[in-house]
Parts: sequence; structure tokens; C-alpha cells
Amino acid sequence: MQRVRLGLICILLVCPLILGCAGNIDEQQGEEPTAAPTSKTQQVAIELGDDHLGAATPTPYLTPSPVPEPSYASIGAVGDIMITSGMITAAMTETGYDFSSVFAPMRSLFANVDVMCANLETVIGGQDAGYTKGTGTGIQTFSAPDELVQNLKDVGFSVLTTANNHCMDREKEGAFRTIEVLRTLGLTQTGTYLSQEDRNPCIVERNGIKIGIIATTAMINNRADYITAEEERIFVSKLFDKDKNITVELQTDIKSLREAGAEFIIVFAHWGDEYADVPSKEIKKYAGDLLTLGADAILGSHPHVVQPFEYVSVQREYGEYTGLVAYSLGNFLANESGTATYGMFVKLTLKKDYQGTVTLYDAAYLPTCIFRSASNAYEIHPVLASRTTSTLFLDEIEKIDKQMQLAQKHLDKICGNEVVAIMEDYVK
Repeated sequence: MQRVRLGLICILLVCPLILGCAGNIDEQQGEEPTAAPTSKTQQVAIELGDDHLGAATPTPYLTPSPVPEPSYASIGAVGDIMITSGMITAAMTETGYDFSSVFAPMRSLFANVDVMCANLETVIGGQDAGYTKGTGTGIQTFSAPDELVQNLKDVGFSVLTTANNHCMDREKEGAFRTIEVLRTLGLTQTGTYLSQEDRNPCIVERNGIKIGIIATTAMINNRADYITAEEERIFVSKLFDKDKNITVELQTDIKSLREAGAEFIIVFAHWGDEYADVPSKEIKKYAGDLLTLGADAILGSHPHVVQPFEYVSVQREYGEYTGLVAYSLGNFLANESGTATYGMFVKLTLKKDYQGTVTLYDAAYLPTCIFRSASNAYEIHPVLASRTTSTLFLDEIEKIDKQMQLAQKHLDKICGNEVVAIMEDYVK
């Protein structure tokens, strides 16, 4: 795999001091030692005299302290998960719902990371609240069955963020229920909160590395109808305030994470213009602001198409810092067409050195694509060398192959491999 590595790689040269045995010095009056010292340590002992080392006391060998081996932790991430009514219909079984086949081709890839993350842009509002439906304006409000969460956990997700423009699609009650379902099933969740007291630092520890996770959104659909400004401040992590500055709450969240021991902070930012291939100047400014405040890497979503990576340098109190920004990971699962069916799986590898410093050691990505069959079934495919990953419709492999080639070509154009490496050991 081609790799892009950040940080300082320190080479520690350990030169152990090996002390020999001073031996016995002939103390007969008027006689010189019968043997010359055989080491520099012995020579020093003779010159200083017995009062220094003690007569006939051997000097012990000093064993150098071992240098701790570095430790590593990997974070995988994909973009938006949006469950449409057609997907819900396709997942219906005699006893409930099962979305597992949609994610099955991604399972082995997700198994190779320590922490797997995504933006859940779908409320888990419960059957009584109603599942995904249209609003008559061309915009859907998203709500999925509880089984979706278990399926996401089973395929390998451990962190789901919930700060996005659809987080209030079933009003406050739906937002709160989503949090409770995720947490009850053992998933880490952040971005929306049950109360002010619930807004605790979110830290995931793997291999001795403490990873801080924050999710924030630039917008909420129909906010005025669903939630007051004061409730929004408490229940949702907003990116900027009415003056277009990073909110005080978000600044506090970043600071609190660091104070709680987070060694590397990742911000999942739901921002930007839909279907734009490049980030706006405004979004680039927010990226710089977040890095200045203490974010170490930023992974974006909301545009529904992939956008480029960039290393952004900012000035912090202690000096310059350069952080990775992925402006948009695109869609992971959505009912869209064209380039909105392409997304990416991003893998970040963190390194903790012998001094306890954590840096971004490696960053790479792999294209993904959403495939909808003629029977309206869905699958998400990594762009792998092997195209025979479908579990539902092997008779449409040629169609899948063509779509994956188009996904690869598009991501090559948008992201390339100059900033972040493509996972060449996976790609054909």
C-alpha cells in the first residue's frame, strides 16, 4: 500500500554503558598491581581508589532501559447513510426488517480497522412515528426501523454520528429515541444529546491511544418548526452561530476533549454545498478554524458527492500544526444517481511514539459505490480487484463491474493520490 505519513519519526540511538568488574587490587605494601586493567571502567576505579568503589566490590553491569515500542490504532470512516422508503420495503421480512445484505460486501474491509465510523443521516424514530416518507416538496424525511442499527453494528460499525440536517426529521422525540437505540445496542454516538449534562467528551480508546470524536452540523431541516434556538444550542452540535463564527459550544467541546485526555481529535463536519465537487471558501475557512481550535483531522459529509483531501496548516499557541481535511466522503448509502452513487472508505492510522506523542501516521482511501439491482435491492461495494463480491445478484456482475470502474475513474479525478494514497493493494 502506498502511504502518506505525517509527523516526526524519531530514531533513538541507544548506547548502553557496559561496566566491567573492577577486580581485586593487590594491596601488598610496595608492590604494584600484577595485572593491567582490562577496561576503561577498571582504569577509573584504580585512579579514584578503593574509597570510591569499595574494596573488592564488583561493579554491576548496567542494563539499558528498553525503548517502548510504538503503538498504532486505525480509524475507518464512510459518509452519509440515508435510508429511503424503497430500501425499507426491500428489507422487509416476515418478522421485521433485515438490511444486512446491503452492507455485506463491506464486512471484510471494516474488519481491518479498530474503529469504524459513519454519519447516520436517518432517524430511528420507531414504527409509531412512521418510516421514511415524502413531504410533497421533493424532500424526504428519514426514519428507519430499529433493525438497521443492529445490522450496522454487525457489519463492523462502532461509532455513528448523528449531527446532520435530518437529525430532527421526527422532531425532538425522534432525535432522542435515535440516541437511546444506538447506545442501548452498544454503539458510540455523538453529535446530538439528550440534555446539557449529556454533552460529555466522546473518547474511544484503542491500543492505548485515546481518540476524541466530535460531530457537528451546519444546518437542520425545518429547525424552526421542530426545535427552538435554545433547544438547538443544547441538543445539537452546531458548527457556526448567527454571526457565522464557530459556536461557543463547539469550541468548548474541543477543549473539553483535550482536557479529558484525548490524544487525537477527529471532527465529523456535516457542511458544504450539495453536489459540489469542491468545497467553498467558507467551508475551507471553517476547516482552518477547527484545526486552529484543536481538531487534528476533519472528515466531512453532506454534499452527497466526494470532494478532495487537503493538508491544512494553521498556527496554534505552541506553533504550526498541519491537519488532514477530507471535505466530503460522499454517500455511503442513498437512493441517488450518477456521481452521488460514489463514496469513499477512508482509513486513518494513528501512531503513538515512545514519548507518548500521537500523530497521523498514514492516510488512504478506497472508492465505494452503491448498486441498485433491477429488483430494487441495494448493495454497497468497495472497488476491489475482485468483482465477485455480490451476495444477491451474480447475474448483474457486469453491471456492477462497469459502475465500479466509473467510480474509480471519478475518484481519481476528484481526489487523485497526491495528497492521500489510494489503497492500491485493494484496487484492481
